[in-house]
Amino acid sequence: MLLPSKPEARRPPVLRASLTPAATAAWRLPATYLLLRRGKEAAAEFQKLVAYRLITANSPLAALTSLQLARAYGLQGDVDAARIKYQEFLTAWRDADVDIPVLVSARSEFARLQSNDSRTGAPRTR
Repeated sequence: MLLPSKPEARRPPVLRASLTPAATAAWRLPATYLLLRRGKEAAAEFQKLVAYRLITANSPLAALTSLQLARAYGLQGDVDAARIKYQEFLTAWRDADVDIPVLVSARSEFARLQSNDSRTGAPRTR
């Protein structure tokens, strides 16, 4: 299968229409920090995306930003902040197909966070 020569053409139509070049470029740095397991830096950069409104509430990346922040907070050991961000993501995706890979991963990570939290005896908040 031949791929289009422009990266923008490879994205699904909804993403092509709604992602600005600035948001797409700005997403790369925190995502890279997350891949490198540098949670503090990733969280700071994802927070900047939200604060500078590069990722707006109606953007496809808005819910994914919550998920990435949850992962970054988890790497830092901030269980409460991670839990909140996982819940935000799962709430936003509550009507999605249950077998979407990112949703399956998020649910698994959230369950693991919850079970690790209960084993350590940390207080659970709602």
